[in-house]
Amino acid sequence: MSGASLEERVRQIAAGAAVDRNLEIVHVEVARNGRSLIVRIFIDKPGGVTHGDCA
Repeated sequence: MSGASLEERVRQIAAGAAVDRNLEIVHVEVARNGRSLIVRIFIDKPGGVTHGDCA
């Protein structure tokens, strides 16, 4: 699976959770760190994001 398609799949999965919590997915990154993958999902919402939104 290519990096771009993996990012899109992560975005699709995260979008379901984001809609339920009134969040917007701003950006998704998938990066390699040796043999591991690092996934970063950047979110936003009106009024700002709290720690609770990230849990």
